Formats: sequence, structure tokens, C-alpha cells
Amino acid sequence: AQDFEMELGNAALHDPAFASSGRQFCEEWIAQFPGDEDLIQRNFRRALGAFLLQLGQGKEALAVLEETVRRWPDDIWGYVALAEAHAQIRPPRQSAVPLDLDRAVEYLDRASAVAAGREDREAVAQRLAEVRKRAEEKALDRGGR
Repeated sequence: AQDFEMELGNAALHDPAFASSGRQFCEEWIAQFPGDEDLIQRNFRRALGAFLLQLGQGKEALAVLEETVRRWPDDIWGYVALAEAHAQIRPPRQSAVPLDLDRAVEYLDRASAVAAGREDREAVAQRLAEVRKRAEEKALDRGGR
């Protein structure tokens, strides 16, 4: 199931019509296994958030991702997904969620606080570097006008 979700995610990057199919697939999977508390449940919820963002449904995406961090506060990836949404650093870089780099940093700080191992800490540091790069891009955009 997760392989298919990932294929839909990859296809949606090239053809937005697949984002709708991905949303439906994730919603159906989550509804079928509502009490499942393992990693795949978290992954499907983050994927649903990503599909919603691709469909321009920012409020719905944030609600899904915020519920994910409420249910799994010790998992960095929900915070990372929220940070990426607010920083607009993952394709498609659209404005389904208003750009808020300060909020993105707040979520990454929360992720850093719960990062358990070296790989998690490195993933958070990488995203923080991307948010800083995005801030520099925005500053250059403002300076060039």
C-alpha cells in the first residue's frame, strides 16, 4: 500500500491529477485502519497532507498534519512536514499555505527537541538549512524589486 502511495506522490509531481487519486487512496487507507498507531499510519497521514497541499487545500493539509503531531508528538516527521508546508520548500512550491518562515523554524525546533538519533537530527538540520536558504531567496527577491 505504501509503495502505491509513493508512486502516486511521484506521479502527482508531474501530473497534478494524480494528487486527487493520492488523496482518495490515503483517506481510504486511514479510514480502513483508524486505530493503527504504527509508522505506516503516520506516513499515510503525512502523504495525505502533501496531496492536499498539491490540490491547493492548505487549511485541510495543515489540519491533517497538526493532528499527526498531536497523535505522535515524539515523531519528527510531522513537524518536518508542517515546516516544509510553511516554508514552501517541497514541490510544488505553491501558496496553499502562506509563506511563514518563522513558523517553519518553530516546527523544526520542536522536531529537534524530539529527534532521537543522529539521522533524525541530521534530517532536521538539513530542513533548517533549506528554510534558511528560502529566507535568503525571499530577502533577495525583496531587495531586487
